[in-house]
Amino acid sequence: MRRNGQTFRTVALVLLAILFVVSPLVASRVVASETLTIHAFVPERTSISFSPTGEPILSSNAPGTLVSVLPTADATLLSVTAR
Repeated sequence: MRRNGQTFRTVALVLLAILFVVSPLVASRVVASETLTIHAFVPERTSISFSPTGEPILSSNAPGTLVSVLPTADATLLSVTAR
């Protein structure tokens, strides 16, 4: 009977040791922050469309884009400057 009790105690101690080793590994959380820097080139896009009344509508992602309309005697000049 003594041998059986000693085996039980040994098994219990081994299981307890495993529990103490494994539980912090399972319960721990890793919280970390990372900085991600993305370098990209967005090509400039400029498009001109006209409203039903003939007004020019400029759509561009370039900040230096200008559109001007110059009416003349027999025509209308449309000037677009995209830098």
